[in-house]
Amino acid sequence: MISLIASKSDYIIKADQVYRNLEEYEEIFEAEAEVIDTFKCMLARNEEISDFCTDGICVSVYRNGNDYELFFLDYEMSVSVYEKQIIDFKVRHD
Repeated sequence: MISLIASKSDYIIKADQVYRNLEEYEEIFEAEAEVIDTFKCMLARNEEISDFCTDGICVSVYRNGNDYELFFLDYEMSVSVYEKQIIDFKVRHD
């Protein structure tokens, strides 16, 4: 009986940790989506791509040819652009 209680307790603790991790990833995903959406709109409107803020997220932009480095929150997003289209991007945690 005690081992059953210990197993259930362990399951609840692990499930809670997984749930908290999912909540954190959801917040990161929302921020990432907001930044990439704003960046994409700036490209489509032929705007000069420079530092911007969107939905309370301030983004620092550095350009290197057709590649951009976007820094926001504690993340770095590398974006490759070809003819006003995003062809690749990667997100890293600093």
